[in-house]
Amino acid sequence: MSYYNEPMPYRRSYKRRGRYGGRRRNKNRKVSVYTRKGARSQAKQIWRNQSQISAMQSKMKETYTRNFYELTGAKAQTVKPGVVFPLIKPDGWDRIFSTQLRPTTATSTHCRVGNIKIRGIMQIEAGDAVVSCDVYVLQLKEATAAVTRDNLGASLENLMQTGTTSGMAVWNNYYFTNFGNANLEGPTGNMLNPDAFKVRGHRRFMIGDVPYSEVASEATAVTNLRDANKQFEFNLSHPIKLKNPLGANQTGTALSWKTLTVDQIAPHKQLYLAVFVNAVEGTQVFLNWNSVITTFEPS
Repeated sequence: MSYYNEPMPYRRSYKRRGRYGGRRRNKNRKVSVYTRKGARSQAKQIWRNQSQISAMQSKMKETYTRNFYELTGAKAQTVKPGVVFPLIKPDGWDRIFSTQLRPTTATSTHCRVGNIKIRGIMQIEAGDAVVSCDVYVLQLKEATAAVTRDNLGASLENLMQTGTTSGMAVWNNYYFTNFGNANLEGPTGNMLNPDAFKVRGHRRFMIGDVPYSEVASEATAVTNLRDANKQFEFNLSHPIKLKNPLGANQTGTALSWKTLTVDQIAPHKQLYLAVFVNAVEGTQVFLNWNSVITTFEPS
């Protein structure tokens, strides 16, 4: 019998050959991986993951040392509209609470900032009028930070700029506005431009030269202010990284994060202490403040 006339085998299967002839088994497919979905199993997995994360965080902390620095400021004869200070000023920070024999200046090229604690006091220096005060900790909005700093300066010093002849604030109704229209007493309170500033902290109060005053027509003492001296305090978390890309300049002078100036800090990472007062007509305010900055530096 011819080969071509042989009957076909019973239940003979044909395998398609070619590029996609064989089906490969993907061992990493979700359908091929068995996952325990029980509550107890899931709780064990979460506990193991958290333990590993905690161990890693502990090792990271051991590679950094916590240090403290101080920045202080004062301003006498403060009048309307007020005064402003930059807070992220590494070259002006003084090392404090040093318990190890280490250099007074930082030697690493980078560090991480933790939190900043600010304390201050205000009092009347001259005059007898009651003064309304607004104390802010400000941060520039990242989207508009470059324009704001170009207009107001790296230290925001132009924010309180006044006209030489009119005595009015140059940037009033632009970056801030005052409530009230009293010229002799000074406007009370103000509002900041929300597109330019992020308010990290705000304190509003009144101060006077004496805590009590008398009614003009009656010899009766009445309460005017609780205290002639007013204190304020802020405690802020500001987790930013300060880094100097150079260990030394071309002349061989050592550089570190501690040598960074206000101009070298990214605009949206800077913080400002802005104090607005409505002291006019011979009334002046004295301001004194200090801040403690926590940093984490490579060990």
